[in-house]
Amino acid sequence: MVGVPVCYLLLRTGEEPVLPDGRIGAGSYIQIMIMCITVMYIGNIIGNLITSLFQAGNPLHNIVLESNIWATLLLAVIMVPITEELIFRRMVMNRLFKYGDKTAIIVSALLFALFHGNLAQFFYAFGLGIIFGYVYARTGKLRYSIGLHMFINFLGLIVGSLILRLLANIDLDAISGLDFTDTEAVLEMLGDSMGQLLIVALYFLVMIILAVVGLVLLLVKRKKARYAEATVVIPPEKRAGIIFGNPGMIVYVACTVVLIAVSLLLPVISNMAGGM
Repeated sequence: MVGVPVCYLLLRTGEEPVLPDGRIGAGSYIQIMIMCITVMYIGNIIGNLITSLFQAGNPLHNIVLESNIWATLLLAVIMVPITEELIFRRMVMNRLFKYGDKTAIIVSALLFALFHGNLAQFFYAFGLGIIFGYVYARTGKLRYSIGLHMFINFLGLIVGSLILRLLANIDLDAISGLDFTDTEAVLEMLGDSMGQLLIVALYFLVMIILAVVGLVLLLVKRKKARYAEATVVIPPEKRAGIIFGNPGMIVYVACTVVLIAVSLLLPVISNMAGGM
C-alpha cells in the first residue's frame, strides 16, 4: 500500500514504451511453467550449496513450516506476485527498454533477485526473473508473468509446505536404521507412514521428471529467443556506469547487498557466540 505507489512515483516516465501485443497459447504457457520449475530447482540447489558453506540455510524453510497456509496463499501467492511484477517488470523494464530487451530483462532480473535479501533465493529468483522478463518483453502483458509468478510461489510455498509438513511427521532416522531383511519389522514401522511416504516419493518423482523436461525445453527454446534492439545505444564500456552509477541504483544495490551479508553472517556469529 505504501511501497508500490512510491515506486510508481519514482519510476514513472513521461512516455510509455511501445510493446508487442503478443499472445501465449495454453500449450506454450504450460511449457514455460515447466521451464520455470527447472530454473527454480537448479537455482535452489546452487543457493543452498553456497549458503550451507556459511551454515546460513534457507530463511524460507521455517517460514513455510510455521506460517498459516491461508495467510501464505493470500500474501505470498496472490499479493506478492502482483506487486513484484508491477514493480520489477512493468515499472523497471519500461524505463530500460530503450537500451534493448536484453538489458531490460537482465537488469530487472538482477534487481528482483537482490530484493529477496539472501543468497538462498538469489539464484533462482534471478533465473525466474529472466523468464518473467522475457515473457513480458515479448507479449507486453503483465498478466502472463504474474500468472507464472503465482504458479511458482504456489508450488514452492503451498505444495512445498505440505510436503515439508508430511516429512516432519515421518521418523526418517528410524526408517533409515531399519533392517530391511526383516519384512515384519519394516511393515510395522512403515505402516502408519506408508501413505505419506508414497505421496512424498510421488511428488519428488514428478518434480524430477518435470525438471528434466524443462531443461530440454530451455535448451531448445533458447535458440529461438528474440530480442528488440536498443533505440538508445550506449557504448558497452559505459553501459554499467550509466545504468548502475546513479544514486538510486547505488543505494538500492548497497542496501540489498548488506541484507544478503547479514543473512550470511548472523548464523556464523550466533554459532561463534554459542561456542564461547
